[in-house]
Amino acid sequence: MNRYGVLLFLGLMGTGCASIRMTSVTDPAGKGKHYQSFIVLAKLADQDMRAHVERRVAERLQEAGVEGIASLDLLPPTKEYTESEITTQLWARGIEGFLVLSVDGSRASRASAGPDTVSEGSAPPTASLRTELFDVLQQKRAWISTAQAKGSEVATFNTVAPYCDKIVEQMLADNLLSLKRP
Repeated sequence: MNRYGVLLFLGLMGTGCASIRMTSVTDPAGKGKHYQSFIVLAKLADQDMRAHVERRVAERLQEAGVEGIASLDLLPPTKEYTESEITTQLWARGIEGFLVLSVDGSRASRASAGPDTVSEGSAPPTASLRTELFDVLQQKRAWISTAQAKGSEVATFNTVAPYCDKIVEQMLADNLLSLKRP
């Protein structure tokens, strides 16, 4: 995805200016499985934006009572990792779920007004967002959600809170989290 598409996605996620509709499906073979620990990977080229998204979702997971770790904190992008190295790191930390967030596509109907803003146009921009949960032990996809986001006003990409929050809300609704009891 090009930089403008990422800016559009993040821009329309700004507080108070995004409408998000999310649909999810759990693998029937994994129904009833509850996860206690996750690593979160946002497939975004811009490292600042990636860190913000990953850490926001990780924080929301922790607030929901499970462990969440940003991939940047466990697997820094300063080197290429083999599948074996990644698996070893995940198992060593007791990570059960690998959450992968990506932007499937976007439609821009606004023009960029600078490096971090999107200016008003004739129709609101949209973004197709995808979140996948991979079971680390089974090494297969256990859950997938897609979301359509629409923006309605000028926004900066300072926050992606509504989308990040919606991911964890949907995981709770789909009974995927093994909540720690006090």
